[in-house]
Amino acid sequence: MRHQIFTIYICIRCNCSDVHHKATANNNKFCFALRNGVKAGVLTHLVPAMTPIPVAGKRHLKLFMFTGIIEEIGEIISSNLIGGSGELQIEAPLIVTECKLGDSIAINGVCLTVTRITGRELAFDVSVETLRRSNLGNLKKGDQVNLEQALAADGRFGGHMVSGHIDGTGTLHDRRREGNATIFTFSVAPAITRYLIEKGSVAIDGISLTICALAGDIFSVTVIPHSLQQTTLGQRDLGAIVNLENDLVAKYIEKLLQPKIHSPDSQTSTLNLDLLRKHGFA
Repeated sequence: MRHQIFTIYICIRCNCSDVHHKATANNNKFCFALRNGVKAGVLTHLVPAMTPIPVAGKRHLKLFMFTGIIEEIGEIISSNLIGGSGELQIEAPLIVTECKLGDSIAINGVCLTVTRITGRELAFDVSVETLRRSNLGNLKKGDQVNLEQALAADGRFGGHMVSGHIDGTGTLHDRRREGNATIFTFSVAPAITRYLIEKGSVAIDGISLTICALAGDIFSVTVIPHSLQQTTLGQRDLGAIVNLENDLVAKYIEKLLQPKIHSPDSQTSTLNLDLLRKHGFA
């Protein structure tokens, strides 16, 4: 059974008129009212893979998540970060034509909210927590950043599930050519590597990439020429700090299984196929 994770803002005036997802496995119907950007809370739910039923006139509903496919390289116009927080202004001539106030944009993989639109420029508030977790505090005027809009309800899922919530940063340890591709190797903290697996997904500065090698606190990804041209990764020098977001699925599975794995009477891990079936993962 396939599973998907949706982080959705729920409308307090939900009248089941916007988008319906039906979980056929348990006949539950989840109504996610996304209209007008009304936010009453956040539901993060692990459910069997669901098929959205489109509603007439609602083709541009956003699911408040990303896929790691970069749409545009923006340029920092100003970085006014005072006392550990502040505002970023970014020139984004392509994305700005589709934006409105309150939209979510991933900037180097960090989900931020559009607070002002001026011509070709977008402004975003940046919190202390965002600067603590990411590389946005290192940005200066003229720097380029990866940009991606939140996924539309009828959009293609080109990469993998990306929330825009950064887990931490890594350091570019090495880069080398291999045929027509470039191998990028990063050093990271153990808190990041615990969720990495070979051939698994990771978001690096918002780019959905596949891990080709993993050893200790080092992992590598293979990047094709197109990705180098369409993102800022090709501009990175050795020692550069990048934003990292682990695959959501790994973190949710660990959380769901923690009571079993860490029970007082358990001497070894109880993670097995029967347990995965019980929790709906197999």
